[in-house]
Amino acid sequence: MQNKIIKPLFIFVLIVAMLIGFSIWKRPNLLVEKYYYYSGYFKQRGKKLTDAIEDYDKAIQLNKNYQTAYISRGSAYMDLKKYKQAILDYTTAIQINPTNPEPYAYRGRGYYEINEINKSILDFNNAIKLDEKFGYAYLNRALVRYTKLKDYAGGCADLKIASDLGESEADDYFKEGICD
Repeated sequence: MQNKIIKPLFIFVLIVAMLIGFSIWKRPNLLVEKYYYYSGYFKQRGKKLTDAIEDYDKAIQLNKNYQTAYISRGSAYMDLKKYKQAILDYTTAIQINPTNPEPYAYRGRGYYEINEINKSILDFNNAIKLDEKFGYAYLNRALVRYTKLKDYAGGCADLKIASDLGESEADDYFKEGICD
């Protein structure tokens, strides 16, 4: 009985060890880059934004193609209202993987904040083209349409889609009576 448990457990541990070893051999800094990324992530959640950015910087130094680290650092810059730096990070994230809708939508929000409305709309449209169920993109495109373009019908239509996709902030606008 004991042999039936020990042998599969040993094989499992051996396979996991081999996978970790192979990962470290292929990318020796993998564990360190992940450490810095998650350290930055938790610092950002704790509102220690400057410290988070420093950790994201270290993760990016170890892996210049770490898209998630660029996106997260961009988010920290957004929280600090350093919109142009955030836009640069989102642009780099797009260059690394142009099929990910997130950096388009986040960069669109950055462009909105610096009043580059055409670029903002273009990015939200690109995000939606890549993922038709990305509520954040619809919510923010609604914001641009409603507040900057005075396209109230288009803004409300986007809010409805965002609400249907589970964006609670869109529901708040409906409760406030902004749209029917």
